[in-house]
Amino acid sequence: DLHKLTTPTDHTFSLGKAEKCNTGKENITTVVEKCTWSYWRSYPSCYYYRRTVTKTVAAECGLPGKSICCLKWERTDDHNFLQKAVTERAKHIFGDCFNHKQNKWSLHLVSEVLPDLTRAQRTLLAGSGSDRTLRIGEIVGRVLFGTPTSDNTGNTGNGAMSGLALKANAQLGDYTVECITATTNAATFAVFDPLGRRLADAATDAAYDNGEIAFTIADGGTDFVVGDGFTITVPVGSKKFVPLSLTAVDGSARPAGFSAVKATAPDGVDAPFVNIERLATFKSTGLIYPAGATTDQKTAILADLEALNLKALNAA
Repeated sequence: DLHKLTTPTDHTFSLGKAEKCNTGKENITTVVEKCTWSYWRSYPSCYYYRRTVTKTVAAECGLPGKSICCLKWERTDDHNFLQKAVTERAKHIFGDCFNHKQNKWSLHLVSEVLPDLTRAQRTLLAGSGSDRTLRIGEIVGRVLFGTPTSDNTGNTGNGAMSGLALKANAQLGDYTVECITATTNAATFAVFDPLGRRLADAATDAAYDNGEIAFTIADGGTDFVVGDGFTITVPVGSKKFVPLSLTAVDGSARPAGFSAVKATAPDGVDAPFVNIERLATFKSTGLIYPAGATTDQKTAILADLEALNLKALNAA
């Protein structure tokens, strides 16, 4: 709905920041700090520490009883149409009492052109041993992969696979590990990803890690023969969200947006939260990165967010 340009009253993200209202006919210093615009109401709704604040316009302005709210946004190509819409609406409501200077428009923290598309109700994964928390602006990842399993049904050789683990670039689906050469007490295996692309070969009794999966194949009492093999299945994960972790291998090292609210998932209990995950611009200085993130890592995170059409308007 193009007419809904608001944020919840308990939400610190907003489309504007109010400071001093100068109507041109009088100076009104307000205590309003945050503003949101409501098209379907007859006035802007302004919030100060979650309390509604209104100011009465002097009678000579011709609009007694109306509220005053000064909006300051970034003047960029992405928001020109938004600026024009709000300006025209404000003039319609306040008449000559409304005034603004273009060079004072600045984006507060995040601007969402279509909130119904920009944000989504998501699930914060239950805490494990303690509460799991999200802060406003904290970047999140999504648990895309479950625990991998292997199957060697039909093999002649009885060697086993151990140490199976996901790595940072894991893919969803089945990896194929096929014996291509076999000698006494040794074998070489070709490894293929879920798309059928051949990766580095693996050998018995040697730790294997191709950046996607890792394992070790032990030679057994009965030797492998050509054609033996293993199928490694990487299943779909819970698809729930967690704070972004740069060391995670379950998919949650990949940015999937940032939280619009504070949220807490108690030990063993999932919790809902609102995620900003597409079609928005924001100030990256308002983001909360994983602890210890380097400048290069922050730059990479911003690039990943931009791939989701979440664009930073300033450098990290």
